[in-house]
Amino acid sequence: MVESRQIEPVRLFDARCRLHTVAGEKTSTLVGVDAEAGAPTAVVLSDGPSNPDHLVQQLAERPGIAATAGVTPAQAAALSDKSLHEQLARLEKRLADGGWCGVGPTGLDFEVAQSTSARRRQKRALDVQIAFSDQFGLPVTLVGRGAYNSLLKMMRQVGRLPEGGVVHDFDGSPRQIGPLLMVGVDISFGPALFGADGRRVGEAVVQMPEDRILVETNFAGQGADPGDYEGPGGMVEKIAVLRGEPVDQIAATTVENGRRRFGV
Repeated sequence: MVESRQIEPVRLFDARCRLHTVAGEKTSTLVGVDAEAGAPTAVVLSDGPSNPDHLVQQLAERPGIAATAGVTPAQAAALSDKSLHEQLARLEKRLADGGWCGVGPTGLDFEVAQSTSARRRQKRALDVQIAFSDQFGLPVTLVGRGAYNSLLKMMRQVGRLPEGGVVHDFDGSPRQIGPLLMVGVDISFGPALFGADGRRVGEAVVQMPEDRILVETNFAGQGADPGDYEGPGGMVEKIAVLRGEPVDQIAATTVENGRRRFGV
């Protein structure tokens, strides 16, 4: 049995820390800034291109945070075809300005997109942002809520991602891990590990190669109340128990994996 104990925040890498979480009262317990190394220890996935000034300001205030830029599946589903085209054009300009560590979140979320047209727009946004990933040399950040089989079908058509990527808050089945790894994406585990599907997600954790695991808080996601797991430290401890490995080893590995994947 692996001993469970509190992990200092500075030794963790949060692969998906929402902007409002960074700005909130719990920031000190969720985001550790490794001042000596000068490297980010948390990645903020933008809520899309609607408020770049706010995001840039947050990044300037906290040098320990890196950020991605993207058009989310929820946004893509809600927009008209014309508006989606305009948002993607704005995103391309933002990415060209530099300063980002990834593209996204993009992907498929069929719990949000119920209609055929909404799902078509999500797929269009995913295709374009995968192209941006290659164009700007950045990893792509993906979600597949309720849609992993469809996401895998699209990713197989694209082939292995040149810049790699990350699937966030994985809540799929263990059998989907292998195909996802083959297209070049790492797997980040978040609240779903503590939610209703936690047992199934835990089985996926056990079969993961050590160098492809990330952890995240993703408070706006589904699965569990934030108080259930105390930020990324709780994720690390849970993964260590499931895999029968030392907590310190998992903590160090996920920090290394996160910094390597996002180039920070």
